[in-house]
Amino acid sequence: MRPSHATVRGTVPALLVLLALLWFCPAPLAAGATPESAGTRHVLFLSSYSLAYPTVEKQIAGLREGLDESIHLTYEFLDSRELPSGRDAETFYQYLCYKYTQMPLPDLVVAGDDNALQLVMRHRTGLFAGLPVGYEAVASEARAQPAHSRG
Repeated sequence: MRPSHATVRGTVPALLVLLALLWFCPAPLAAGATPESAGTRHVLFLSSYSLAYPTVEKQIAGLREGLDESIHLTYEFLDSRELPSGRDAETFYQYLCYKYTQMPLPDLVVAGDDNALQLVMRHRTGLFAGLPVGYEAVASEARAQPAHSRG
């Protein structure tokens, strides 16, 4: 189900509150962090879609607006509209695993839309273990419920 613009607009303020709360809690440095990067916070926005999807640019703009300029925001695109199979999602996950063996893990992962949240929750004991996870624009309450129960 495609989220409406109102859904995206309504979730961005809630996400900003979550991000503000997480920023006041100390977070351990990711393995492999260098002293130069020790003071820089890193947020990974994991989008279900590609940058070409109409709401994605607005989601990124909402995150940028709510984050301090010193926070490094990066994004990855699952592109589940063009690559809808579970095998595609697992290949994407393997890419993320490889990437984050080469660089420090983010301090926070924000899942944008249902498929990204589903991927993160499926791998909470893998790559995303121990990382705080926020989400926004998730249309399926059933998919969001496991994330709520984990805190």
